[in-house]
Amino acid sequence: LHKARFKAELGLSGRPTVLYPGHYGPNYGLDTLLAALPDLRAQLPGLTLLLACRPRADFDRSYRRATGGWLESIGLLDAVRFFDTVNDMTPLVVASDVTVLPFVNMLDKVDIPTTLLEALAAGNPAIASNIPPMNELIQTGATLGVPPGDVPALTEAITAVIQDNHVRAQIVCQGQALLHERFDIHRVAAHY
Repeated sequence: LHKARFKAELGLSGRPTVLYPGHYGPNYGLDTLLAALPDLRAQLPGLTLLLACRPRADFDRSYRRATGGWLESIGLLDAVRFFDTVNDMTPLVVASDVTVLPFVNMLDKVDIPTTLLEALAAGNPAIASNIPPMNELIQTGATLGVPPGDVPALTEAITAVIQDNHVRAQIVCQGQALLHERFDIHRVAAHY
């Protein structure tokens, strides 16, 4: 897949790009990521945060509006792009430099989020909270882990992945190996 092409199509050429393919709400860690945004923007000029969050209820729409208002009040509205309904995540995943899911807890979710696997398949590093079941990816080195709700740790992890080619390459290599080993369709079918 062509990162440069998708970045250009989205107007992100030359900009560090972080993808949050999650949900609005207190348990999904978006508050943690938004709290990290001022420091991230200071350390990574031009950083753009892509929020791929499909509003599922009135709360989500209210949260989105409040987030936009807060970003405008601190002068960072230009640092975030909102994507409400995304039919094909490929352009966003490929254009991003890192996919981040800093969940506080998994609540009713029992499996590894597909968006993390999509990031690994696209050769992009991922950062997730070190909680089950995402910690299965973290333990293998396929994903960088951070404690839930830890703004400084999340800031440091995102900065390291974007600035340090060695860290980035190591995570991508482990992610590709894990995908082949555990999530390849032929292997999954054989296990099933």
